[in-house]
Amino acid sequence: MQDAEVIPALEAVLKDLSPHPIVRHEAAEALEAIGLQKSIPLLEESLAADPAVEVQETCELALRRIEEQKNTSALPAKQGLSVEQPRELLLNEQESMLLMCWVSYKTKLLQMHFLTVLKNDDEHPMVRHEAAEALGSIADQESIALLEESAKDAEPIVSQNCEVALSMLEYERSGKSFEFLFL
Repeated sequence: MQDAEVIPALEAVLKDLSPHPIVRHEAAEALEAIGLQKSIPLLEESLAADPAVEVQETCELALRRIEEQKNTSALPAKQGLSVEQPRELLLNEQESMLLMCWVSYKTKLLQMHFLTVLKNDDEHPMVRHEAAEALGSIADQESIALLEESAKDAEPIVSQNCEVALSMLEYERSGKSFEFLFL
């Protein structure tokens, strides 16, 4: 949801240093997802001023991705690649199977990494929080089992994020549509 109307609220969250850094981290991620150039000064300010390294790193990544998005959207199709080529690749049964195998292999490697990170109590809670989010998106039996187990984790950021991931999975499986509440 790339709604520019939420930017002032995200700005207020990002500038308020009183809540846990994860709150500001999520605000910076949301600004990145919206991807508007007008978020750059705010992200730069938070990168320079926020005392939490996690927030600084998130702002740095957000700035880089917004800049990359600007640069790639301004580029024309290059090196003779047509819009039809990805379609042809997917419709070519042999090529499509190779692509699907490669994606499946890479997804399994990432999943194994996320499982390891979430289990590692020595890893920073913010990193474990991101691993839980990713596992919630993968949503296979192994990921769900670890999310259920980690919902009892002693670290609140980890346990609460696992609960949210499990709730989102349950909601998605219910078939209900998501509704936004605007105040």
